[in-house]
Amino acid sequence: LRGRHFWYQRTPRSLDRALEYFTKAIEIDPDYALAWSGLADTYRVSPLYAGAPRYRTIPLGLEAAEKALSLDDSLAETHTSLGGALSDEGKFPEAEKHFQRALELNPNYLLAYFWSGTNFGDWRRDQEAIERYQQALELDPMSPPIAGNLSMHYRDIGELGRAQEILDRAIALSPESSAPYVQYAWLHTIRGDKQKALELAEKALTLNPTSLFTIRNVAFIYLRANHFERAIEVLEEAKAMEPAFERVVHSQLGDVFSRMKQFEQAIEHHQKAINLDPQNSDSYLDLGWTYWSIKDWENTANAWERVVELQPDNAGALQILGCVLGILGHREREWECYE
Repeated sequence: LRGRHFWYQRTPRSLDRALEYFTKAIEIDPDYALAWSGLADTYRVSPLYAGAPRYRTIPLGLEAAEKALSLDDSLAETHTSLGGALSDEGKFPEAEKHFQRALELNPNYLLAYFWSGTNFGDWRRDQEAIERYQQALELDPMSPPIAGNLSMHYRDIGELGRAQEILDRAIALSPESSAPYVQYAWLHTIRGDKQKALELAEKALTLNPTSLFTIRNVAFIYLRANHFERAIEVLEEAKAMEPAFERVVHSQLGDVFSRMKQFEQAIEHHQKAINLDPQNSDSYLDLGWTYWSIKDWENTANAWERVVELQPDNAGALQILGCVLGILGHREREWECYE
C-alpha cells in the first residue's frame, strides 16, 4: 500500500520511494505477486515522470512483470503489468491480450483500461484507444490524465471540437491539474492560435512546475511557436530544480539549439547528455542527427555507429548508418539518404 501511495505521486523522489517499498515487500515475501507487479509498474512510469533511461527500465520492468504473473496469473494487476512491459517493447498484440485478460478478471480495474488505451495509441489504432479511454473515464470521471489522453486521440483524428469538450469538462472538474492544460495548449497549437497555446502552457507550468511531463511539453510548445528563449529558460529552470532531469533536459536543449541553427551549442548539450549516461543510445542518435544537419558525415557515422553498438537490433539506425557510410565513400549518392 505504501508503494502504491508513492507510485501515484509520480515524482522522481516518490518513485524512488515506491521502488524501495516494493523491494522491501519482496524481501519480506518473495512470492508476493502484487509487490512484483508494483515494481514493474514503477519501472514503467519512471522514464516519463523521473527521466529514467528506458534501456534500463524496460528490461527490469519486464523481468518483474513476468515474475508477478508466474506467481499469480489470476490477478488483473499482474496481467496489466506484463501488458505494460510488453507494450514498451513494441509488442502491441501480445500486450493487448494481457490487458484483455486483466479486464476479464476485473472489469473495474482502471489501470488496465488506461494502459490498454496507451497501447492502442502507440499501435496507431486511435479508435480502439478512444474506446478504452472512454471506458476508463466512466470508471473515474475526475481523472485528468485519462481525459487528457482521450482528447489527444480525438485531436489526432481531426475531431478538435470533441477534444475541446473533453478538456473543458476536465478543467471544470479538476481545475488544479496541469494535464488538461497541456493538451489544451497542443490543441491550440494545431489550430494555429499561438498566443492562446502559450497562455495555456504557462498555466500548466504554474500548476505543476516540478512535473517532467509538463516541463517537456511546455518547452516543446514554445519550440513549435519559435519562442526559443522561453523554451531554453523552462528547461534550464528544470535542470537546476531537479538533478534527475539533467540528461533529459540537455538532450532537449540540444534539439532547441538545433532548431535555432546554433549547432555548436546543440552538439555541446547532446555531448553533455552522453557524458551523463554513456550507455544511452538515444543521446548518440540525437547527436548524429545534429551532425547530419551540418553534413558532418564523419561525426554522423561515429555517433550512429555507437547507436548500433548499443542497439544491434535497431534496424532504422543500421539503415541510416549504411546511408552515411555510402556518402563517405560516394558523395554522388548523398541524395539517396534524403529520399
